[in-house]
Amino acid sequence: MDVNKLPRFLQLGGQVAAFFMALKGFSYFYEFLVFPAIMIWLGDSWGILVMTAAGTALNLIFILFYDWTEAEIVDEIREFMKRPAKTKVGTLLGKITNNRVGMFLLLSWEDPLYAIFYFRKGGRHGKSLEGSDWAIFIASNVMANFVWGSVVSTGLWLTTLFF
Repeated sequence: MDVNKLPRFLQLGGQVAAFFMALKGFSYFYEFLVFPAIMIWLGDSWGILVMTAAGTALNLIFILFYDWTEAEIVDEIREFMKRPAKTKVGTLLGKITNNRVGMFLLLSWEDPLYAIFYFRKGGRHGKSLEGSDWAIFIASNVMANFVWGSVVSTGLWLTTLFF
């Protein structure tokens, strides 16, 4: 079957599914195996700092790979999110997405890559990130890793209490 003969929404759906499955699979490995292991090995403070640096470097690699593929996934998602809401949940999400700070916090919590992809002004398709893009990229990575590091630290502490 020739993929190019499929309707545009099916082609996009396949690209989105493949991209997010790969990203989520790697994220789960990183967040639930690597992050706790490094924190056990190095301790809370150094573990969070090392994993923040590692996560930032990995996210930069993902951005470079995304640019290299010249995919349009993020642009299509951004356009989809601008559609008018038809449900109460959609209205609530619309209020969050219209607030830049709320959207930054929501996307950074989910994955720092989502925040940079969503807010990115320059640097599409092989071009470098612009100044404000770098600020969002760094802030999103630092915030997400420190929050996740706190969650992992608390989880490890609770584990020592019960075992």
